[in-house]
Amino acid sequence: MLNHFILIKYSVDTPEQHIKAFCQRLLSLKSQIGGIRYLEIGRDILHEGRSWDVIAMRLSLYQAQPSPDRVAT
Repeated sequence: MLNHFILIKYSVDTPEQHIKAFCQRLLSLKSQIGGIRYLEIGRDILHEGRSWDVIAMRLSLYQAQPSPDRVAT
């Protein structure tokens, strides 16, 4: 089993709609990749300078390798 933690910091001018759409695409990976056992996405609620915008997306994978281009548009 592999656990991946991904932290993303967007530029200040990134539209909220883009961030929400990205999170939805990430969540859709669970139905697209059979090896994902658990997927959690957290959004920043503190909005401090050192905060990440999207944090602790956890993919628990079994023998699966997701393609980065599925969500990075």
